[in-house]
This record gives sequence, C-alpha cells and structure tokens, in this order.
Amino acid sequence: IGDAIFGYFRHYWTDKRLANKSKESIQLKGSTVEHAWTPDTYISNARESNLRLKDSEAESAFFVDPDGSVFYSKG
Repeated sequence: IGDAIFGYFRHYWTDKRLANKSKESIQLKGSTVEHAWTPDTYISNARESNLRLKDSEAESAFFVDPDGSVFYSKG
C-alpha cells in the first residue's frame, strides 16, 4: 500500500483593509473562518487532499494582525 504525506498548508498575505486599531491579533476559529476570504489552493498532483474540507471540520487557524497581516493554516 502506498505511502502518505500529511502536513499543514500555510498562507501569508497582507490586506490593509483588515488593519485595525487593536494591539492584539484577532483569531477566527472553526466555522467563522469560512466567512473570511482565503486563497483557493489547488495541488495538481495530489491523489487525495483535505484542503476541500470545511474549516470547521479541519485543523484550521486564521489570525489577523493589527497591521492587516494574515496567517491562514489548514491541515
């Protein structure tokens, strides 16, 4: 039987529209991540992928820093 590789796919970008006056990062969790824009990632040579799972079903993290920097991870 074939080998499998598991990991997290991480994205970083800056959206100045998300900049805020808070001094702390904002974290979205579970199904609230599904309301935020995220890149539509496609891996052409993947046999199977959980990237299409809803964020509420996958191990996802979404943080917005005060300057509008975004960190999004899905695994």
